[in-house]
Amino acid sequence: METITGISWNGTEMTVKNSHVDAIPIEETLGKFLEFLKKFDSVILIAHNGRIFDFRVLSYAISQVKMCEMFLKYVLASVDSLAMFRSKVPKLSSLCTTLL
Repeated sequence: METITGISWNGTEMTVKNSHVDAIPIEETLGKFLEFLKKFDSVILIAHNGRIFDFRVLSYAISQVKMCEMFLKYVLASVDSLAMFRSKVPKLSSLCTTLL
């Protein structure tokens, strides 16, 4: 992940492209995210390869801070764009391969 994003976490410190960044507590971050989602009637989250990574991480974090009920109040569904992409272009193994 670091080679793609430049983001690194050593267990105590986060860096972006080797520069220290301050971390925000997960409860605060998810609270702000849910406040943002509240602005919409209902939300469908879309992430490329989200089923394998993003949705698992998000659902774990939401459950750890006990915000599941609020999350489900705003989020209607989650969609993995990789699965949609592969269903439309089955011969291609990934979006990255296509772009390269």
